This record gives sequence, structure tokens and C-alpha cells, in this order.
Amino acid sequence: MSTDPEAAIRIKAEQQLTEHSSKYGQIMQSHLIAGLKRSYMFLRLASSDLVRGCTEHPNAPQSVLAHVYTLVRSNKQHRRAFLKAVLRHFEELEKTSLEMLLFLSDNLAHFPYATLEEPLFVAHHIDVTLSVTGSTLLQSFNEAIWGRKESSNEDNEDIHSLLQRDCNINQLADCCYSSYGCFLLLLLKRHLQRCYGLSDSKCQKYTPNESNKTYEKAVTKKCGISFDPNLVVDALRNDTLNKTQMKTKEEYLKTYLEFKQMMNKLDPFDAEDDQSDHEVTTTTTTAVVPSEAVADDSRDPKPQSSAPQKVRIPSTSSNGSTGQRKTKRTKPRKQRFISSGGSDDDPDFK
Repeated sequence: MSTDPEAAIRIKAEQQLTEHSSKYGQIMQSHLIAGLKRSYMFLRLASSDLVRGCTEHPNAPQSVLAHVYTLVRSNKQHRRAFLKAVLRHFEELEKTSLEMLLFLSDNLAHFPYATLEEPLFVAHHIDVTLSVTGSTLLQSFNEAIWGRKESSNEDNEDIHSLLQRDCNINQLADCCYSSYGCFLLLLLKRHLQRCYGLSDSKCQKYTPNESNKTYEKAVTKKCGISFDPNLVVDALRNDTLNKTQMKTKEEYLKTYLEFKQMMNKLDPFDAEDDQSDHEVTTTTTTAVVPSEAVADDSRDPKPQSSAPQKVRIPSTSSNGSTGQRKTKRTKPRKQRFISSGGSDDDPDFK
């Protein structure tokens, strides 16, 4: 009843939930998901329109289950168990209706998260789910279009070239219907990133088992950012999920291309790692010196050739001091001798 449109009934129900939570906390935890499903069923019976999991407010939309979330928010174990149970419905796309998935994604997008760890936890489990469900769905798309699970022309795919393919329309339609649940997760993650300033790098570095006080700091949600899963909303309102109303081949292929593009953005290239690798590579300085300059080095008893040699010498900082430079080699430091007649592409130099 906490989702009742009548404010008086909703407030009374929330008071009773708070009282029962303080007295019978463990029992309530075990019945939260069942209560969530009943809330959805109640709203579906009470409304003739599409059931959404948020309500409009002057400042920003609010989750209809916001009060329920506040009851578990303070306890990390209970909070995580509740969020995982909600997200688990997206792993069972065949057992959960798309309208209920929309209801759940609305709530996940508008829950009153208090710490940085909370939206990061949701984003992390979205990645885990999509790494399996989304990847499997992409393989099914490729099988419907190319006749195999992997396409050899993925970089050159566009709507014009795909229209020339002899696709399996029935299988392509099934893939499009199954993709709407993944679309909701992809849009939900992007919404959380925008609202709470979660970069791709920050999401990738986060692990639930890691104890980091940085994640426990208070977080403020940015205003003016709306969660708009219009693709799914339009599909539900126009009854395009009804397989008797077949869409055109072009519409199916456009859905595939959009889904593939969003999946490719899920695990972007880590620019920070690339920058650090570039720094390590460019800090090593080489110079060409005659072989006589190193022939008398008592540390290397091996005979030297008469040809000029190239040795690795440390770079010098601007104040004249010699600084330690990073290299990618992990072997003990020793001088390297290679022929000056070769190039930097010589494998012995690397």
C-alpha cells in the first residue's frame, strides 16, 4: 500500500512499514521482494496506463518504493541483498514481463542513494549481467544475420549492407524482443553515471569485496537528468511486442545496430593505462657511442666486436642530476650492447 496514489493511505502504510522494520527486521527482509511484486500488481490493477516505477515531483521524479529502500539502506548487507534480488529479474528475461522490468528499472534509477558505493554497486552488477546476457544475445543476432555466431565484417556493418543479407527474420525478431531487457540495463547504467558522476574507469575499478572508505562518502544526485527508456516505452504502448504484428526487416536491423553500439560502449578502452604505457616507453633514452668507449668495461668479460655499439644510458633531468627512469623490463639492471647498424625495431634492443 506504500505505492497507493492516495497520499493519506501511502503515508499510513509507510508508518506501519517503519514500525514493523524496527520490530521484525529479519522477517521483513525475507519478504521485501514478494512485497515489491505485489506493489507492481496493485499498480497494474489500479491504473489503465503503462505502469511506471516513479512519480513526478516538482524537483525530480521519485521512486514509488523509495521508502522501502530507506529501510534497508543503512545496513550494507541488507541493502546489497535487496539490490541484487531486484537486478536478478533481468537475468530471467523469459520469466519476467517487460513491463515489470520497466517498473524495476524506474525504481533503480530513482532510489535515494546516499553513498557513492550504492550506485557503483548497481552499475557493477549491470556489467556482470550484460557480460553474459548481452554477449549471448549479440551472438544470436549474428547467427540470425550471418548464419554464424561471429561476423567477419563487424567493422563494416551498416543498415545498407545488412539489408542485402538473407537474414532469418523469425530468429531476428526473437532477438529484438529479447533485447529490450538489456536495453533497460544499458540505459540505467548510463543514467546512473550521469547523475552521480561515475566515469567508466571508476566503474571498472570498483569491486564489491574491496574495502575503500572513498566509496562510503556521501553523494548528491545531479538535477535535471531524466531516465528516458523511450525505446521500451514505445514498444509497450504500441504493442510491438506482439509477434503477430511483425515489423519490417529494416526496423529489426536498426534495433540490432543500436543494441550493438551500446554494448560496444560498455567496456571502453582504458585511456589511463594507455597513457601510462606511453610514459614508460618514452622515458628510455639511447645513444650511439664507439665500441672503444665500452670495451674496457670490466663488468662485462665478454669479448666485444670492433663495430660501433649502442648502449642504454640514463636520461638527465633539467637540473643536471641523473634520475631513475621507468622501463618495462623486470630483469636485473645490466648494460645492453647491440649493433649500431641496426634500428630500434631490432628485437634484441626491445
